[in-house]
Amino acid sequence: MFAGSAGSLSKRDGDGVNYLIVTYNLLGKLHLILLFLFGVFYVILEHARRALRVLKPVRVSASTL
Repeated sequence: MFAGSAGSLSKRDGDGVNYLIVTYNLLGKLHLILLFLFGVFYVILEHARRALRVLKPVRVSASTL
């Protein structure tokens, strides 16, 4: 704790910028960006998998019933 900040977990400068909140907000934005990029990557892989399935169909042998 800092002197004069009764229970505060962050340091404030003259303008009152709360560095803890700013850092938390930046981490939240980074988290959303990473989730978005992961989603885009997943969609690209899913489309590639389906395209390969269409280009190379599975051969099925004739049944002997």
